[in-house]
Amino acid sequence: METLEAQLKKLGLDNPNKFYGDRIDHTPFYKSLDKAQMNAVRSTFRETLLWTQRVCQLTGWCHKPSLVASHIKPLRHCKDEEEATTSLNGLLLNKHIDGLFDKGYISFDEGRRLMISVEIGQKKVLGQNWGEQLKIGIGEFILAAWQAGDDRCKIPAISIVPKVTWNTPFRAGININSSINQIRKMDLPKWQVDKAFFEFNKLRELHKQSVLDAQLRASFLDYHRRHIFRSPEIQHADNDRVAAQC
Repeated sequence: METLEAQLKKLGLDNPNKFYGDRIDHTPFYKSLDKAQMNAVRSTFRETLLWTQRVCQLTGWCHKPSLVASHIKPLRHCKDEEEATTSLNGLLLNKHIDGLFDKGYISFDEGRRLMISVEIGQKKVLGQNWGEQLKIGIGEFILAAWQAGDDRCKIPAISIVPKVTWNTPFRAGININSSINQIRKMDLPKWQVDKAFFEFNKLRELHKQSVLDAQLRASFLDYHRRHIFRSPEIQHADNDRVAAQC
């Protein structure tokens, strides 16, 4: 049986522009923030992304003054401070790439690969020679990868901590790299056995949390594709349209 959240997503009602019915896509949380609080949220979010991501997630550019902490689910759509400040709802992007992402001209698909909206060409948002501008702004290597439909135009994945089982060897303490089942058979002091179980349980919790983090990042990207991205995207079969512009 589908959850209420899943049903709302299917209907597109997780977008505050539709959910609150006032045609103003601001959540109550966003509207409750005064200027000082807004600046504090943005500052916290930027510091978090600079610490966790460090470089532009698409190009690898690392010049801090030109990097923007970009919300995947826009700040104006966030339901609370946790959504507004978590790094899982953010991408550190070059300023010009952030502009395209924020306005929905680019996004990232379920495999984290670059998507480009047809409106970039139709509306001439980058001028008449928009293909050349994409090549300069996104980078020739990344645009070539996108044109080829390969994986080199991806943003990084959320790292998943490997799952450990009773038979998985792991670093369980000083000079011990064994599974729990092996440790049980060893003649070890109780404190070492307790330490091994502590490390084992910690790894299990880290694995669970990393899976949840990856799922949450995927849900934010899904939101961006459904509510912010200007569909349809330029299909890879049509990428010669961009190549002809470059």
